[in-house]
Amino acid sequence: MRSVTLSCPAKINLYLKVGPRRQDGFHEVETLMARLKLADTLTIELLGPRARRPELRLRFTAHYPDFCRQILEREKDQNLILKAFELFGQAFPAAAHRHVRFTLTKRVPLGAGLGGGSSNAASTLMGLARLFSLKVSPKRLVDLAGRLGSDVPFFIGASANFPRRAGPYGWATGRGERVVRLNEQQGHPVLVVYPGFGVSTPEAYAAFDPRPSGELTRRRILPRLLESLKDLSGRRSVLGFNSFDAVVFKRRPVLKEIKESLRALGAPAAGLTGSGSSLWAIAQDPNAREKWAERLSCRFKNFLYFNTMIA
Repeated sequence: MRSVTLSCPAKINLYLKVGPRRQDGFHEVETLMARLKLADTLTIELLGPRARRPELRLRFTAHYPDFCRQILEREKDQNLILKAFELFGQAFPAAAHRHVRFTLTKRVPLGAGLGGGSSNAASTLMGLARLFSLKVSPKRLVDLAGRLGSDVPFFIGASANFPRRAGPYGWATGRGERVVRLNEQQGHPVLVVYPGFGVSTPEAYAAFDPRPSGELTRRRILPRLLESLKDLSGRRSVLGFNSFDAVVFKRRPVLKEIKESLRALGAPAAGLTGSGSSLWAIAQDPNAREKWAERLSCRFKNFLYFNTMIA
């Protein structure tokens, strides 16, 4: 095998509760994550011995934000794809001496809460295992993924190129690296709104003041979330809860306006994904996504609107 091509799907957080800061500096979280059809594309090619090792080429879709493009190009040497390759080489020394080229086509914006970089890293690990015909267990890949970032383990198995592809939903705890795959398979049409700027996750956590919330507990919130996914019209839906709302909306009031506008337009569930900056809205009718995007674009100009699916 000389090359592999993988999809690097985005994600949204349908529910995100942030707890107190731990001694290691991370916060405890509970989050329901969902995989989207919106995705980057990663191709990994095996090159000859004289090639530069490793090489990363960046490609961008037509409407990809300029400032995201500039950051990616300026910080290409620190890209998570290269860090994943280095980590993979440490775990499997024979792979460290192979010459490869990564070609990444970006669709998912940076700093958007959509997990684009984490998904790129996960696909790198899976793609290298396949390219080198290595029998690597999912558990081993998840362990490596956790060393690259809290969101990365969720994406292991999320690519269609991985033989044990899981469903679109995962319940993550710890700092986000402990992921339980859920049996729920039902997808939903989703509108993702990217406001044209990013939100720094470290800065959002630094500003976060965890407030006790006895209403929601780990034992009973997940069944309620799954029930809400099955019955979007239910009044007791907890989809869209995000502990970062208070912090991020205060700094970026326009994000609160977008969420309120989506609910006013009829979205049965809407919310911030991650610490932002993107927001999502689930639709019961796929055509509703286009109508919402059209209405919002009149008020919030120069934003990006992605009509996609949980799948």
